[in-house]
Amino acid sequence: MSKINVFIVDSFTSEQFKGNPAGVVLYGNDLSAEYMQKIAQEINLSETVFAIKTDNSDRLVVRYFTRTQEIDFCGHATLALAWILGKKAKLTKLTLATNVGEVLIFGEYEENELKRVFMKQVAPQVKAFTGNNLELIRILGLEETDIDKRYPIKLAYTGNWDIFIPLINSQIIEKVNPNIAKLKEHNKYYQISSTHLFTFTDKYIVTRNFSPAVGIDEDPVTGSSTGALIGYFLFENFLKFENQNIDVMQINSLNRPGLINVKIVVEKDNLAIFVGGSAVCVLEGNLFLK
Repeated sequence: MSKINVFIVDSFTSEQFKGNPAGVVLYGNDLSAEYMQKIAQEINLSETVFAIKTDNSDRLVVRYFTRTQEIDFCGHATLALAWILGKKAKLTKLTLATNVGEVLIFGEYEENELKRVFMKQVAPQVKAFTGNNLELIRILGLEETDIDKRYPIKLAYTGNWDIFIPLINSQIIEKVNPNIAKLKEHNKYYQISSTHLFTFTDKYIVTRNFSPAVGIDEDPVTGSSTGALIGYFLFENFLKFENQNIDVMQINSLNRPGLINVKIVVEKDNLAIFVGGSAVCVLEGNLFLK
């Protein structure tokens, strides 16, 4: 009976059982999409990533599955894969072929020890939300006075279309208790992957994420949404187009906070957003194939 390597990795944290857990499967070359979906259901995490070898040692094909469906991209699962590759194969730089395009990943080492991994986000896009802001605010259990009017409610993309909701402080973000059933219906109607709340403290951008439309009521730490949020800030002129580092703290009701490190790199008017952080492998084993 053949077998493949399976890992569970807590992404965007240096502490076990914090951050966002993802399944990592090496390698899925002989697996059908149907079998990948069954494995993702068995691992039973919000997302599982499958790496598929190619003829090029510097390139992998990757596919992402939630418990219920295949999705185009997942940031924390990508980080989890990069972390395992960094630990097992001393990853320096690698290209991942995803449904949203090619994604560059790389590791940062100190004294030969992996400290952080980063993934380049696909080119960000921003567009207006055509729905009713007040309806969405009420689905989230919020009042209009909770919204930070300095920032527009908009959609942004670096792999998934998410909607961004600015709130006036982190205390409100902590207390948000949305109607999950209505939010799922709303986001499916508008083809929105997740609803991403944000505000600011002296030290961090603070965020929280709900993704019931793709089978995740609350996502603990969301790399792709963070990349889209930074794109939103840039295109709405809330951040300057210049090299800079930004830290984002994502909180949740699951007691799994995570820290996301963002690098903005601008070279000759070319913009690159890198999202990354640390991770912890909490489980390694074999899955036996039928």
